[in-house]
Amino acid sequence: MRRMIIGAAVVGLVCVSALAWGQDVEELLREGKDYRNNCRYEKSIECYTRAIELNPECALAYSGRAGNYFALGRFDEAVADYTTAIELDPEPEVAYYNRGLALEALGRYDEAMADFTTYIEIAPDIEETYLSRANVSLQQGDLDAALEDINTALAQRPDFAHALSFRADIYREQGRLLEALADIETAMDIWPGQSWYYYTRGKVYRDLGNMDQARNDFDMACYSGVEEACDELEKLGK
Repeated sequence: MRRMIIGAAVVGLVCVSALAWGQDVEELLREGKDYRNNCRYEKSIECYTRAIELNPECALAYSGRAGNYFALGRFDEAVADYTTAIELDPEPEVAYYNRGLALEALGRYDEAMADFTTYIEIAPDIEETYLSRANVSLQQGDLDAALEDINTALAQRPDFAHALSFRADIYREQGRLLEALADIETAMDIWPGQSWYYYTRGKVYRDLGNMDQARNDFDMACYSGVEEACDELEKLGK
């Protein structure tokens, strides 16, 4: 939510009005945002592209179009547009974070790490960024760095359920099973009914040797569409 607020705050600052097709740039930006909010990504891209044609220096139009490219899985195009937005106007700085997500999706982990770190230096109180950087560290096999970032996020927001679930997985990898169980159960209390949390707890129970509980959790997660949990059920012999 805070990232969305930061991005919206510069609409009137970045782009100047220009007329075409009966719409000015600001109207196209609003229309593009409306289409994006309704998941009509291609239509949103059309609006932002028209805004760019009117004003090629409108950083917000590039950033808005990039968000649609990301939603469609067109990560290379998202990176290109976020880069242009940053070059045109380094504010809003959230473009670094969003570009980091696109770079991570492309497996360009060193570049993603650099963008997340830049955003943390600019806005150190946004806990989601620490979690994103932790995920990159995990992809690179650095559990200690991932754990450090997760702990920082939890220090800022102790009820951050997703961070607790993430830490539970790391604790499990480290063999700290009782700590993992405590974290995932706390996450489930904070945010009940999350299928992925059942999958995580099932793995912890499995490693603890409690196969009945593991099977129950995997069954819940599998029923909710977590394919990895279905695979675990097959291994346990449902």
